[in-house]
Amino acid sequence: MRRSRLSYPNSYNHIMNKGINGEKIFLTIDLKKKFLEIINKNKNKYGIKIIAFCIMQNHFHLIVKNEKGKLSEFMKKIEGDFGLYYRKVTGGRGYVFTTRFKSTLIQEEVYLKTAIIYVILNPVRAGYSKYIDEYQWTSYNEYYRSNVDRITDSDVSDIIFQNRKEMNEYIKNFKIDKLNVRHTRFGDLLSESEFVQHAENLAERRKISKERILRRKNDKRIESAEEIINKFLKSNKTSIKNIEGNTIKARELRDTLLCLLRENTTLTYIEIQKMTPFRKLKVATLPKIYSRKNAINAKHRPPDKY
Repeated sequence: MRRSRLSYPNSYNHIMNKGINGEKIFLTIDLKKKFLEIINKNKNKYGIKIIAFCIMQNHFHLIVKNEKGKLSEFMKKIEGDFGLYYRKVTGGRGYVFTTRFKSTLIQEEVYLKTAIIYVILNPVRAGYSKYIDEYQWTSYNEYYRSNVDRITDSDVSDIIFQNRKEMNEYIKNFKIDKLNVRHTRFGDLLSESEFVQHAENLAERRKISKERILRRKNDKRIESAEEIINKFLKSNKTSIKNIEGNTIKARELRDTLLCLLRENTTLTYIEIQKMTPFRKLKVATLPKIYSRKNAINAKHRPPDKY
């Protein structure tokens, strides 16, 4: 039985695939360049942001942000186009990659840095190079430089680490040889245990929603973040300005709104932090607030409604 692949709009995913039967499909510079060229050509069309990459001899790794929910279509396109090119250049017939790419959902605010460093350290772990900057075919040397030909998307990747010094310090202290991936009935996750249920709930809601649409039944329209915020403000007879403050009441309202956004949208903590009510908070603080608020709700009262 094939395991599901968990992904949704704005999710972060670690993608990996390898040559069929272990075949070394990236042996030449030309083949590596072509694969990256195909990725770069198609990423905007499918709403894919490239956060990190690593091309080895018989496999590749990608860390992506799946903005439009079209990750499967994107992977089908790039693997298909590269497969055609590979067979044209090298000959032979049949599949080039194993038939099904592996995808792991990443809990961005906790594990995104870990996933990035794990991916770009692949050549060092495999003995291809002694130092991370000696290997050409990872995204490491693209970070923190302006280059129109870069594969990684600067508007996403450059906000994850504040600067190269911070990233290098993270690399220096990195001791992980294998990612601790959690396997669920909905797919693989790189996350804290508390995030698993949240991700499964998202997947279940999407599955139910899709089934209802296919059966052409009426279903409640999914509300945007803006609509959720406006309803919340109206229900509580308050304004954005009033919940930006540091009073007990402001914090309580802001914490409740955070829970609503996390449970009813696919927004990441990074994206929520950019919204006006949360701009004064650190991204790392938001999951702590969410977990604490959920624990209080479970013990003392039913989930908040608006």
